[in-house]
Amino acid sequence: MAIVLTVLFYPLLVSLALGLEMLATTALVSAVVLVWCLAWIGLELLWEWQTERDST
Repeated sequence: MAIVLTVLFYPLLVSLALGLEMLATTALVSAVVLVWCLAWIGLELLWEWQTERDST
């Protein structure tokens, strides 16, 4: 999921990061890590909600 979102939004991320010059790569990596973490948390919450729903 994070890979798909990164591929979809990569041109936007690059255009936003180019204005940061020397920090551009740091901004790109930070954005990818943020997307990865948010996807992980979202899937974890979805999994927990689904297992709780199935147990009742």
